[in-house]
Amino acid sequence: MTGSAMQNLASSSPRRARAVDSHMGKKGLAMNARRWNLLTVAALLLTAWGWANAAPDHSISALAPGCTVEQLEQEWNLIQAAKQADQEITEEMYAPYYALFGRLYPERGLEGSGRGEGDNLDQGYDRCPGLVINQTFPMTWVDYGQTYNYGNDCRRPNCRDGKDIVYQFNVTQRDSIIISTCGSTFDTWLCVYQDVCCSSTPLFSNDDNWDICGAHTMLSGVAACFDPGTYYIVLDGYGRSAYGHYALSINGLGNACIPPIQPVDCPPEWPRHFEDGIDDEPCGEGNMFLECPAGLCGAVDGLGDIDVFDFSIDQCSVVTLTVYGNDTPGHHGFTEGLDPYVILYNSVCEDALYTNFDYNDADHTGDVLSDDARIVTLCLRYGEYHVEVGGQNETDGPYEFWFDCVPCGNPEPLDITYHYEVPGCAVQLTWPSSGSNFIYYVWRYEDVDGSGFWQQIATTPNLFYCDTYESEWTVIYAVFDNPCGEPSGGPQLRGNTQGR
Repeated sequence: MTGSAMQNLASSSPRRARAVDSHMGKKGLAMNARRWNLLTVAALLLTAWGWANAAPDHSISALAPGCTVEQLEQEWNLIQAAKQADQEITEEMYAPYYALFGRLYPERGLEGSGRGEGDNLDQGYDRCPGLVINQTFPMTWVDYGQTYNYGNDCRRPNCRDGKDIVYQFNVTQRDSIIISTCGSTFDTWLCVYQDVCCSSTPLFSNDDNWDICGAHTMLSGVAACFDPGTYYIVLDGYGRSAYGHYALSINGLGNACIPPIQPVDCPPEWPRHFEDGIDDEPCGEGNMFLECPAGLCGAVDGLGDIDVFDFSIDQCSVVTLTVYGNDTPGHHGFTEGLDPYVILYNSVCEDALYTNFDYNDADHTGDVLSDDARIVTLCLRYGEYHVEVGGQNETDGPYEFWFDCVPCGNPEPLDITYHYEVPGCAVQLTWPSSGSNFIYYVWRYEDVDGSGFWQQIATTPNLFYCDTYESEWTVIYAVFDNPCGEPSGGPQLRGNTQGR
């Protein structure tokens, strides 16, 4: 949630009018260009840190027998109204709020914060530069203490008007960090400074943070991206009546400020591949037949699991087969573990026409998170084909599969030259190279009394072909660098063809 979004949230909800504030023009959490998504980071932290809030020893004799959240909200709103008017909040005004809070949320008090008998009671320093926190990366630290006997040394406008305590810490690597007073027993205000303690321009400041410390809280929290450097924390009270026992925590997420990735669901209209109770589906025995274009979702469920799909095309086409697994943002399977491969077989499953184990997605070229699998064929001949999807490097997980095809028409034949004086050959054909790794398809036409037919007589990786066929009739040839190439017509074939 950005600072502007939190401002809107605060202004649109009377109960949260002061949930986020700062003395720097009420800028929410005052998260500048390095602001962090507070809800996301807080959700990660609170799994380990639990909700916490204030529970001092106030009398509850005047409360209604069945304390309700509505009563607590009413007291909370009264205090927020006084804050908006910049009025001093007295102990008498705080008392009913804390009494209700203690009864409704006992687990969010100081003892519910996770404090143990042996936990730190270091007591931060009364003045700058503060007690130095010595922690290694990523930082996970908590301390407990009290501010009863301390003064107000970092005053407004630099921080607030209560008794305050000061800490100093160093960030050695860029990281997302959450600082909070969850579990404290008074109305806290948190100020964080970089390089200069208690300067007139705190990096972050916060009064009441519901997202980190829970609903109806008067405790503070900052969640932001911290660059390497020296930082100072002033844990202050909102006003002169705001002091007591505190809990202060610093939690680094160790994520270099990279936002957590949310899983991407399979498009709801796409079919799901199912297993038929077997892990290894032989080529040609897949349980899904695809029509171009098509998308589906599946999962490689364990070591050795193979998914097979069958498809056919009714005209010569360039076919694209893409498997999105662990590494392509925005697709089903992202970050969930599968390092996929994809293989394209011919109609009888004898030859692997194409294989891909490591494709750098065009949208993320050079990015380490872009190594899924994709095949883009040359012009394929019409007919039936089979696709195999699996996991390499002993990986498994969900994936998204996309199949697309674009008609490519009939390829042009290559220019060929006839050589009649080659020993052992009736004729030897030669042609120019189309590039590396090409297979060439040789066709022959025999004209018998003005009629005849074409037949494919050979495939070869070479740039020549020796034909030993002898005929008294006119014979012509055609060579293609693509299996979809198919000559039509008789001796008037396009290209440099010569007969004998």
